[in-house]
Amino acid sequence: MTAFRLTPFALSLLLLPGCYLRHGLEGDAGSPPPTPRDSAADTHVGRDASSDGGALPTEPDPDLGPDARPSDYPEADDWDDPPVIAEGDPCCVLGEPIRVVEEDEGINLGLREPARIAWGAGRWAVLTGRTIDEMGEIVPRAAVLLLEREGTRIGAAHVLDLEPSGYDDIRWAEGRWAVATMGGRSEDHSATVYGRLYDRDFRPAGDIVELGRALNEGTRGPALARLTHGDRWVALRDDFGRLGISPFHERGTDPATTAAGVALDTYTLCAVGMRSRIAVLTPHPPGSPVPNELLALGGGPEYRELGRIQLESRFAYHAVVTALRDLVVVAGVEDGRTTVEVLDPFALTSVGEAGVLTSTTSRPFRAAVDLAGSSKLGVAGACYVVDADGEFRVDFQLVGPDGRLHGQAVEIAQPYLANCTVGSDDLGFLVAWWDHAELWVRRVFVAD
Repeated sequence: MTAFRLTPFALSLLLLPGCYLRHGLEGDAGSPPPTPRDSAADTHVGRDASSDGGALPTEPDPDLGPDARPSDYPEADDWDDPPVIAEGDPCCVLGEPIRVVEEDEGINLGLREPARIAWGAGRWAVLTGRTIDEMGEIVPRAAVLLLEREGTRIGAAHVLDLEPSGYDDIRWAEGRWAVATMGGRSEDHSATVYGRLYDRDFRPAGDIVELGRALNEGTRGPALARLTHGDRWVALRDDFGRLGISPFHERGTDPATTAAGVALDTYTLCAVGMRSRIAVLTPHPPGSPVPNELLALGGGPEYRELGRIQLESRFAYHAVVTALRDLVVVAGVEDGRTTVEVLDPFALTSVGEAGVLTSTTSRPFRAAVDLAGSSKLGVAGACYVVDADGEFRVDFQLVGPDGRLHGQAVEIAQPYLANCTVGSDDLGFLVAWWDHAELWVRRVFVAD
């Protein structure tokens, strides 16, 4: 029998404290152990050796300039009017829960963060992590699960040649998946941010690129944003207390820069691309004299600050952000309340007042709330954890572009651990949650 050895990083995942801990580093009791070669996304195979990564769209999205809004693009022609739901009616119709990861698959790693979800190329991509055996050594690797629109799983996990941190990011835009992770931790609590692009089937569409060092305390994972203006992906990172900006593309990277005058003392760094600019949310910990703000950054090569919006809410430690047409929706936990706000990063103003999703979220961890905007439907979906006398429940609510809550929230699940994440497509939403070491998903549709 071969003896397995845990790397220091894999061992550290087993020692994570409190409710952040998931059941991790279990072997594949019911299936053959995976290897780095077990999927078409094997990143040891270079682009020239395998494929060209798949063709980009024959008619790429046009670059409409440095001030263009999402509503200026052709996609806006298909946007629907936001739904009208009576105040006392349920906001949504639910599909059946679907289990997509079994407990014995070796997926999850005990990471403190829920899986990340993105919709693209007619399927869902779920970014998580798993353990693999490399020559008798158990090592963690980022992994992607592809799901059908209704939530059923498509084949085996695509194991990427990237080390997961638990706070990584995945996006789809303009013919490519983009993934950013952190690895190579050091004693100064920093790690290297890595990025890579893939085609629709997760074949590599470029080399792995290093995007700079970043602090990895708290939940300061890299945040990805796509800019149509300039045709760039941008990874945002905590550059030792400054906002680091690392652009990359299929041919490599542009010089990294920092946002002048933007100091970070935050536990969370969130960002979203808005075609011609990037909206960056920088919540600050309790007691900080700096208010929570949304920053609007222009495109490259300068990525200069265009303005700031001060938030009404004072999120404690963690928050999330999503795009909704020309607007940005933010949510976080503040003194046990999960609140949501809508902001305009082009006019640099708030839209309406902050709304309260729940007043019973006992702990301000990032997994307690997530957001996904559907520009097609004209609403954002929020999943969030309700602490009901020590038992967790995941609820779901719709947020309109005016900041109002639409209808009554619906219950998604009652997981053992307090966590949820959500993605959106043109038909509705997909909510995912870990229950012990099993990953479940559930479709959510807007009520008529």
